[in-house]
Amino acid sequence: MALDGIVISNIVAELNSTILNSKISKIAEPEADELLLTLKGPNGSFRLSMSASASLPFIYLTPTNKVSPLTAPTFCMVLRKHIANGRITKIYQPGMERIINFEIEHLNEMGDLCHKVLIIELMGKYSNIIFTNSDGTIIDSAKRIPASVSSVREVLPGRAYTIPATQEDKYNPLTVDSKQFVDIISAKPLTVSKAIYSSFSGISPLVANELAHRAGLDADSPVAAYSHDELLHLGSNFTWMMEDIKNNRFTPNIVRDGNEPKEFSSIELTQYSDLTVTKYESISEVLELYYSERNTYTRIRQKSADLRKHVNTLLERNQKKYSLQMKQLKDSEKREKYKVYGELINAFIPRGSHPDMDKYLYAPLMKYSQNGGKRHRPLICVAACAAVGGDIRRAFSAAAAIEHFHTAALIHDDIADEASLRRGEPCMHLTQGEGLAINAGDLALSIVNGIVMRDPLLSDSMKVRVAIELVSMAQSTVEGQALDIGWARDDRYDITPEDYLVMATHKTAHYSGAVPLAVGAMVGGGTEEQVEALRAYGLDTGLAFQIQDDLLNLVGTKEAKEKDYRSDITEGKRTLVVVHALQNTTKRERLVEILSSKETDPAILEEAVSIMREAGSIDYARAYAEKLTANAQERLAKILPESKMRDLLASMADWFVDRLK
Repeated sequence: MALDGIVISNIVAELNSTILNSKISKIAEPEADELLLTLKGPNGSFRLSMSASASLPFIYLTPTNKVSPLTAPTFCMVLRKHIANGRITKIYQPGMERIINFEIEHLNEMGDLCHKVLIIELMGKYSNIIFTNSDGTIIDSAKRIPASVSSVREVLPGRAYTIPATQEDKYNPLTVDSKQFVDIISAKPLTVSKAIYSSFSGISPLVANELAHRAGLDADSPVAAYSHDELLHLGSNFTWMMEDIKNNRFTPNIVRDGNEPKEFSSIELTQYSDLTVTKYESISEVLELYYSERNTYTRIRQKSADLRKHVNTLLERNQKKYSLQMKQLKDSEKREKYKVYGELINAFIPRGSHPDMDKYLYAPLMKYSQNGGKRHRPLICVAACAAVGGDIRRAFSAAAAIEHFHTAALIHDDIADEASLRRGEPCMHLTQGEGLAINAGDLALSIVNGIVMRDPLLSDSMKVRVAIELVSMAQSTVEGQALDIGWARDDRYDITPEDYLVMATHKTAHYSGAVPLAVGAMVGGGTEEQVEALRAYGLDTGLAFQIQDDLLNLVGTKEAKEKDYRSDITEGKRTLVVVHALQNTTKRERLVEILSSKETDPAILEEAVSIMREAGSIDYARAYAEKLTANAQERLAKILPESKMRDLLASMADWFVDRLK
């Protein structure tokens, strides 16, 4: 494609026949470095769009309006001040340069007639829109170019405007005859095409190739390879083309390969006989259509490239995961041993001294615990112990204590949230009554520290150290829960993502990741560096776990739907997805309305999820969790020696964020 001097000539001819003597009724700057002028004149109303974008400069008439920012940029305000209601008196192209000048007359504040010039330079990355007085003094420009950026030409208010010195060594093709043409290109030891476009202003490689094709010459062959007569024939084609331009005989067209636009031009392109050439009446129509179609294909290619990259990333990830899982499968031969380890958790639940104590207290807690989830917390506690070279038996009491704390938290959470299902079964407060459920949760809490204190494998100092960790864990969890419940109670919708991260870190990350790993490393005899590194790993992965838990509630799999699917919306919870959506959606009021209404209608819940999805909040939360996990795994590899347990911890982190996939 080539927005060359010939196309510019075509545009100038079209503008002179349509908008000359029009008044400027509106001036807008819808995008950076882009102007949209609304014009009214003898030939009707028009919109003139121009852009000094480095990647896509353009100027054309368009029927399309664009939304402007609420606050007009400075350059737009300057133009409105000076030339609003001004009249375009002259439109011209200096030589064959890629420049268009608009001379505009207007009345100043005193009612005196004044003249200004609006100049658009369409020169790739050097494109600009410059506004000057009639004497050439710059008033302002879309892009200000100080001496520190360009030592050749400053573009600043108060400086004198000069035409860019990009083509000083080039000839004006409109003033050259065929003999001069031959003399000029013969003096250059270049290919035919390069000799033409490097010698004449406004001539692009596309036009140079077209001239060679019309003359029956190979554009990529040296000029010296052809006779004087052959070059004269080339010169004749050159002068014929220039005569067409002088007389405004243009042929706006687009060349397509199938439906994909390949080139556009203001001259007939005979070199593309094997492709489809569509001719148009207006060069403005050509430019708007070409850029629109080209942009569509560019976006498709970019999305295709992004998709391929994403697929390759997933393939690599899954290949690594497959290798790890094959190792784990081999290790699963020891499943019976690990099953015994799991059952040890329930062995720490005491028995009552009266049969009814078992009926009303111990048996319900035992049943709840036996219907345990994936038990990742005790698992990572034991794994951390092994990863630092410790005896895993020393981690059993702490692992069980953390799991029983988790049990207590879930029982109490379900009561506070008025939940109905847990792990596919009715919640305890529904089967046993709220009072007995609270009592069972309290029992689970009461045995947490006692399990550790009675462990004969731990020294007294280690028991105290672990107990301090467990007490701190409980406090952090309660603090996070208070924020979660309090925000909902007070109908707080001013919560930021940063607020959420504080809440989730306290409520979940400490007991779901940081403390199990840190305690496991402690009892395993790990160094302080290893303990704190595993704690940090646990904070990141625990937070990722909570974020994905929130996502599962909104867009989860069949497994997730066995819980109270989308109950977080009904309960008005401030998850990361929700708080991000509240800050980024245009439908904030509707989302707040749904979150405040304790809605259970599936259609309304789906509407809320759609609002969050449209705001990019689901993708944002998923990406945040994945980033946390990736960073955590990178740190883990640096502080732990290579082992099966380190691989297990790494795979657990992957599982945290892969539960939606």
